[in-house]
Amino acid sequence: MRLILCAGMILFCVAITTISVSGASFTVDQIVTDESGNVSPGDVVRVSARVSFDPSGEVTFPGGSDRLELSTALTNPEWQYTLTVDNHPVQTFSQENGVVFINGYYLEYAQGRSEYLSVEVSGVVPVVPDGTIDALTITQYDEFGNVRGDGTSTVPPLLVDTRNEPTTPEETSVPETTAPLPTATPP
Repeated sequence: MRLILCAGMILFCVAITTISVSGASFTVDQIVTDESGNVSPGDVVRVSARVSFDPSGEVTFPGGSDRLELSTALTNPEWQYTLTVDNHPVQTFSQENGVVFINGYYLEYAQGRSEYLSVEVSGVVPVVPDGTIDALTITQYDEFGNVRGDGTSTVPPLLVDTRNEPTTPEETSVPETTAPLPTATPP
């Protein structure tokens, strides 16, 4: 009985160790934005970055279990991203929504392969109360939907000038005028 309990505890410890393995499988560099300084609500901005994967591991990305998420707080976003392996573009994708999920199977290549993802997102700067917006966030999730280690990278936020909020029809004031009242004087 003691032997079974001991073997069970060892198996449990191995399982816990396996679940908490490693950090992120990517780095972000070559960040470019077409806006310098502050942006205003309603401005259209474009942000691009290169997501590089580590060629020194067993594989470049744990494809059987993990996924990569690209997200933005820009409104009406348009994405374009290209996977490049050994300096040859493999596939280009386009998408129009706030979040892009990339299955790890697309990103998993053998050890020693040079691999990166060129990402570009453009969209409209929304009204934000705190004066900043995360135009591009990249997150790696494990098979359980948890962020893998240090697997979130946010491109430096854009500074939004909150004094220049766009006007919407609801915010436009129309001066009130009163029509003169008809008088009831007999003819």
